[in-house]
Amino acid sequence: QQLQEEFEKAQEEFLVSKEALEKKAEILGEQAQQWKSFTESLQQEVTVKDHRLQQMESELNRIRNDQSELALLKTSIEEKDERLTECNTQLESLQSILHSKSETTDELRSQLLKAEETIEIINNKLLEQEQELSQS
Repeated sequence: QQLQEEFEKAQEEFLVSKEALEKKAEILGEQAQQWKSFTESLQQEVTVKDHRLQQMESELNRIRNDQSELALLKTSIEEKDERLTECNTQLESLQSILHSKSETTDELRSQLLKAEETIEIINNKLLEQEQELSQS
């Protein structure tokens, strides 16, 4: 009888423990599912952020390439600007020479006109003298 009572009591305790363990197992199962959902959600976020990071790295590389191209363009523009300055200096020098030559040409033209006038005067005098000689 006592064994039977102990057995029944042990059985009841077992059932209570079993129910408590089943409840804990159920709670742990729910927590495990929540944890699984949470980690899956985190993994999705990590994947999205990793993809965004790759996009940003690509954009950063594009910006760096653009900066390199801009630096090359700036250098090229500076070189061309320097060359343009040299050309302007040469042009100013050539304009100065041309102006000087133009003044010289004007002076020579003026001297030529005077010489032609002088020749004409001399020719006229010679003609007059020839006419006078032929009349005398």
